[in-house]
Amino acid sequence: MKKIIEKIIISASKEAIWNTITDRNKYQLWTEAFTKGSYFEGGWNKGDSIRFLAANKDGGLDGMISEIAENDLNKFISIRHLGYIYNGVEDTTSDEIKSWAPSYENYTIREIEAKTCEFTIEMDATDDFYDMFLTLWPKALVKIKEISEAFGLEPAMLTCETNVEGALNHVWDCWTNPKHIVHWNAASPDWHCPNATNNLVENGQFSYTMASRDGKMSFDFKGTFTKVIPFKRIEFALEDNRKVIIDFEEDGNKIMVCEKFEGETENLVFLQQMGWQSILDNFKAYTEQNDQK
Repeated sequence: MKKIIEKIIISASKEAIWNTITDRNKYQLWTEAFTKGSYFEGGWNKGDSIRFLAANKDGGLDGMISEIAENDLNKFISIRHLGYIYNGVEDTTSDEIKSWAPSYENYTIREIEAKTCEFTIEMDATDDFYDMFLTLWPKALVKIKEISEAFGLEPAMLTCETNVEGALNHVWDCWTNPKHIVHWNAASPDWHCPNATNNLVENGQFSYTMASRDGKMSFDFKGTFTKVIPFKRIEFALEDNRKVIIDFEEDGNKIMVCEKFEGETENLVFLQQMGWQSILDNFKAYTEQNDQK
C-alpha cells in the first residue's frame, strides 16, 4: 500500500469547500475527473455507511463499500474503505480485499485566511491503482477548486449551450412563443409537448405539458419568470424553487443560447445535462428549419 498526498489552494471558505465535497450534485461534478457518472449513497456523518458507485460498461454498478471514520465539520473527513462492489455484488471478505482493507481516504481543509483555504487529500492506494490516482487526483482537485470558487454555498448550476443560425428576433420568438415551443420541447422522439402557455413578464408563469407519445406518462413543467430582458436574458424559478437562466448572445450570423440550471437530486447530473442538452439541440434544429416562418 502506498500513500498519495496532494494539495491545492482554494479561494473559497472552508464551508464552501466542504459543501463541494459532500453535496450530491457537486460531488458528481468533481468526481468526473475519475469516472463520469460517479455518485454516492449514504451519509457523511461519523459512523455513516457510504457507497461510492458508477455504472460499468455492462450497465451494472461498480464501486467501493465504505464508512465515515471521522468527521470534524468543515475541517476533516476520514473515509474508511472496506471493500469493492463488482457488478452490484459486494465483497468485503475475499483474500483480495483482506490484502488491503481497511484503507483510508482523508480530506483536510485548513483555513489560511478569510475565504482562502488549503485542501489536502491523503489516500492509501494499492500498487495496481497508485499511478492512476496519482495522475487523476490533481485533476479532481482543480475541479474542486473551480466548483468551490464559482458557487460557494449556492447550488451548482449545470450548463448546456448551442449556436443557432438565424436572426435574434426569430430565435427569441421560437424560444418564447407557445406555437413554436410545442414543436421542439422534448428530449427524445418518444416524448412531445402537446400544450404550452407562456406569460413572458416578470412574475408571469409558464406551463409546458410533457407527455410520452404512447399516452402512458404526462407531467406539467411549470415555473415563474423572475427576470426578462427581451432578446437577451430570461430567468425563472421552477415549482421546487430551482433557478434557470437562459442567455442569448449574437455572434455574427449565429445566436449562442446558453442555458444554466440548478440540478435536482433524483437523477445523475450527467443524465440531467444530456436531457436538457437534447431539448436544446431540438430547439436549434427546429429554429433553423423554420427560419422566418
